[in-house]
Amino acid sequence: MEILVIRFSSLGDLVTLEPTFRALRHFHRDDRITFVTSQIGKELYDDTGYFDRIVVERGDRHGRLLRRTRAVRAELGKPRFDIIYHLQTSRFSHLLTLWLRKDRVVHIAASAWQKLFSIKVRFRPAAELLRAAGFGAAAIAAYLRDDGHQKITLGVDPQRAESFRLRLTEAGGARPVIALAPGASARWVSKQWGNDHFAELAAKLQHAGSQVIVVGSELETAAAQRIQQRANQALDFTGQTSIGDLKALFVNTDVFIGNDSGPAHIAAAVGTATVTLFAPTAELHCVKHMPYRGSHVCFSPEGGFCRTCYEPDCPTSRACMASISVERVFQATIELGKL
Repeated sequence: MEILVIRFSSLGDLVTLEPTFRALRHFHRDDRITFVTSQIGKELYDDTGYFDRIVVERGDRHGRLLRRTRAVRAELGKPRFDIIYHLQTSRFSHLLTLWLRKDRVVHIAASAWQKLFSIKVRFRPAAELLRAAGFGAAAIAAYLRDDGHQKITLGVDPQRAESFRLRLTEAGGARPVIALAPGASARWVSKQWGNDHFAELAAKLQHAGSQVIVVGSELETAAAQRIQQRANQALDFTGQTSIGDLKALFVNTDVFIGNDSGPAHIAAAVGTATVTLFAPTAELHCVKHMPYRGSHVCFSPEGGFCRTCYEPDCPTSRACMASISVERVFQATIELGKL
């Protein structure tokens, strides 16, 4: 059978869909599965074995829908898919699904017509997707009885992991490794705790005997420099790591501390203890409330702030995030038993 899975964004959502992708591989073990995704999706799942082929949609997400659709169709060729698992709910993904040759479409939420008329439909869990694809309830129940199949677990390239282990050992010996991620999505400035908070925390962690590392994109280079001013032994990995590298790096990290962002989900998904700081979004988005293995602490503001505003640009200069003290975060790291 020819199976197609469609899912593009975002990083956190792609990570939390890992048990679903794993279940699809289990139930379609003898079938050919193609994954249409973003470059982020490819980097996350290239080394998992869940997909026989990964096709990257490289167009601007704000670009012309027809042009983007034609580009993906050309990349796919002209197969007829037995089942399309449509795990996205965008106009583009619906248009792509409509234009492909297929026998059955299984939607994770709204169909094209429901999307057109703005009919709200809840997202379906993996068990419902599999039943809609024709698999028996007994087989699905037997698979899900193993609690491990419902936990989020990302695979890691062992050679990359060993390379980072040697690098960190050379730099810090046997000291606990604490990763700081001061960034967040470029459009979610409201999620940022602030470079000064991270720099102060880094100094306390280094003084307590930890090896501090800083991760993020090139946008966090200034934050890394600010941190190194307060913690001169901190290692700067900003702008130097792919998503595959982050997975391998976090496997060698004792605690991840960062804003509510994709790297927090990656760290949790490889089994690293996390301390996540969040405010503009609700607690259900925190890694503590996801089916990850390991220990996870989430900090939200104290006091009567305008929490869960879902505003990417904060009108109060992130007063809610600023109310989370460095001492609280430091003590949480100690309580995780990693210092």
